[in-house]
Amino acid sequence: MSARDISWYSSRDGSPDPMSFPVTATQTFLEGEPTVLVAAGTLSEASDDPASITGIAAHRSTDIDSASFGVGRRITVYRNTPGQVFRTQNFSTDGAGTAATPTLSNIGDAAGFTFTGGVWSLDTGTGNLLCRILDVLDSQGQSLSDPHLLTGTGSIVLFEFI
Repeated sequence: MSARDISWYSSRDGSPDPMSFPVTATQTFLEGEPTVLVAAGTLSEASDDPASITGIAAHRSTDIDSASFGVGRRITVYRNTPGQVFRTQNFSTDGAGTAATPTLSNIGDAAGFTFTGGVWSLDTGTGNLLCRILDVLDSQGQSLSDPHLLTGTGSIVLFEFI
């Protein structure tokens, strides 16, 4: 598991759309990981190739010693509401989370999430197409689609939930 695999980037009004939920027992997810509400009404880390998610964790579900918070402790997530834009540097196209370089041609593609080797990736090859790619940025944060800039290689993918 690595922190901040996915992070909130922007929204129409400039503010994230957070909400908190009670945590499920023994959860050890980190900030930036997809989460889901389970039948008990508590928040858990999503499983690989999730059919849906509740949001992206805004903070981890463990204390400084990596011990899980007690059941019911509230965890904040950035919800997947319209207009919320997220970013990731973990991108793949094979449905297995194998790292790939995002390109200009990926803009507009549908994508989902894959969890491989402790890393969450936005993956255009999954069956859980929950997101749409909005833009691809180089390592300096410049859009590959800007014709007025000499951009580098794609490394950051901006997306929203559909």
